[in-house]
Amino acid sequence: MHARTPLLCLLAAASCALLIAACGSEDSGTSCTIDGLTINDGASARTRDCRTCTCTAGALRCSAPSCGDAGFDTGGNDTGGSDTGGNDTGGSDVVGPGECRDSDNDGFYSCLDPLHPERPQEVDCDDSDSTVQPGAYDFFGNRVDDDCDGEIDNTPRCGCPTGVTGPNMLEAIELCDGSIVSATMSGNNAAFDIATRYEGALGPRSGNCLSVISSGTANPASAGVQPGTEFSVVGVADPDPAGTGELVYDLAQLVVELDPPNNARGFQFDFMFLSSEWPEFLCQTFNDTYYTIATIPGFTPGSQNISFDSNGDDVTVNVGFFEQPAAWTTNLVGTSMAQNDVLSNSCGGILGGGAPGCTMPGYCSGGATFREIGSGSGWLTTQAPVTQAGGNIQLVFSIHDEGDSSLDSVVLIDAFEWLPYEPEINTVKE
Repeated sequence: MHARTPLLCLLAAASCALLIAACGSEDSGTSCTIDGLTINDGASARTRDCRTCTCTAGALRCSAPSCGDAGFDTGGNDTGGSDTGGNDTGGSDVVGPGECRDSDNDGFYSCLDPLHPERPQEVDCDDSDSTVQPGAYDFFGNRVDDDCDGEIDNTPRCGCPTGVTGPNMLEAIELCDGSIVSATMSGNNAAFDIATRYEGALGPRSGNCLSVISSGTANPASAGVQPGTEFSVVGVADPDPAGTGELVYDLAQLVVELDPPNNARGFQFDFMFLSSEWPEFLCQTFNDTYYTIATIPGFTPGSQNISFDSNGDDVTVNVGFFEQPAAWTTNLVGTSMAQNDVLSNSCGGILGGGAPGCTMPGYCSGGATFREIGSGSGWLTTQAPVTQAGGNIQLVFSIHDEGDSSLDSVVLIDAFEWLPYEPEINTVKE
């Protein structure tokens, strides 16, 4: 920055009379300052860049320059060409009154208007796109300066935190921006973990680690998943808002409250559901379950499970995405789900029969048997919109034993992203 030389000292005495149109106006008690010169209300002056400015109720009204635009300053710090009296704005243009627009209705304007000091003092670098605005979330990989800070794709990349806490579980899934209001874990502490590689075999989808939530021990190296770890033999109500109220066991939940970025229109994350109840409990009521329960302003209903298969069914062993080991899209060898089975290894072989409306997958035909303790869904992606109705959203990442506390299941969660577009609520396989 450098000090401005007062306008009157820059001009020859013969020119002064031409530049100050109303130096002698009667002082009305309100004045304006321009380039070190104080002029009274109703008075006018021309600046070095040939703008004519009039002091009106303490605010300057300036015309467009009648000779080259060399910059305009109303008495604040040097901005390299434009300033409304404050600090550096990075060279954003200041124009005459009424010329600044908010064409995309995002609350930020295409320029600064000295007659509207109540408006944001940051300039919208793309007033045709409401997802681009000062202080916005910078969507990674789109090659756009979404937050108008002069840098492209500078979204914070999360680290791999030490210690299993609610906020750290979010950081592990790449959610570490200013949107986090709260994050708490509900259930036995051993049901939660942060892993660089789950059981040394399954790596993260993004960043350096992922989050693990289990109906048993999230790090099952010593406890195993079959017959599993029983944290509770006292059932609690099924947390699904659309559920029947049946009792569930070993409930573990990561409960998150988020204040979405102003320019976010949706979000997505990846997850994989693994269960030691496959294949014995296919089409049985004893079937562990994973939910993502979302409460978002403007949703109908207000709270709902947003993770489901292509038939709209909950994510269980019966989910349409569950895979036969011979066709794993993600190899589970090295995990507890790829060990020799100690129970019956036939589809639905524990109880026989089947739940109403459940159809055994084709690979179960002909009395097929399987050696593995369990299997998994492969990586899935859930997306949901963020309405602009205002207010925070709540997400509950929830897993439990269905019907009893035996045999464990696990969900791996990773790669959370805010989205610049509004998706349908859906879950798709990679």
